[in-house]
Amino acid sequence: MIVEVRGLCHRYRRNSGDIAVLENVDFTLEQGEFVAIMGASGSGKSTFLHILGCLLKPVSGSYRLNGEEIADLEEKRLSEIRAHHIGHVFQMFYLLPGVDVSRNVSLPLMYGNVEEKEVQRRVLKAIHQVGLEDRISHKPTELSGGEMQRVAIARVLAQNPELILADEPTGNLDKNNSNEILGLFRRMNQQGHTIILVTHDAEVAGYAQKQMILDNGTFSRA
Repeated sequence: MIVEVRGLCHRYRRNSGDIAVLENVDFTLEQGEFVAIMGASGSGKSTFLHILGCLLKPVSGSYRLNGEEIADLEEKRLSEIRAHHIGHVFQMFYLLPGVDVSRNVSLPLMYGNVEEKEVQRRVLKAIHQVGLEDRISHKPTELSGGEMQRVAIARVLAQNPELILADEPTGNLDKNNSNEILGLFRRMNQQGHTIILVTHDAEVAGYAQKQMILDNGTFSRA
């Protein structure tokens, strides 16, 4: 089991009082699964994903990643986990506009103390996996929205993380580009990648093996 969540709770403080977003949530994910999490805006989907991605600490409860309890880890260890074990794909692409595709894909590896020859090998492999060999020297401003998202996915593939978290990855794309990106996620899963995809769209969720609904802070099967 790669992810095990038990009794997870999170609240946001407001002037009017605490607002409960996640309440006593249980969730498990096996290696190699592809799960879509659906829910209305404000249901806690992104909050849950941020906790799984070690970007946010829960108020209470247990979160184990590959058997390691995450909730009480210090920031140094959390940074290591984010760098080596978790890949994030967001609705916004978060590419550096001034550098080309190859450089954008390589940046996380450069910060991870990977040898230059290995960086080059991983970058070329990842760019090939997303079908952007002919765009390798292009800058983001020279790419379509679908191509930019494929660069963002290649950046994750180059890290080779155990867990890929995708937060509304097709939210800024038209239908054709969305289908291409979702097809890519499906192929990645077939190649062994473990993926959690957050979406409000049932059609998008249909690309995953399993669909879960987050409502009032708790999960149910779609």
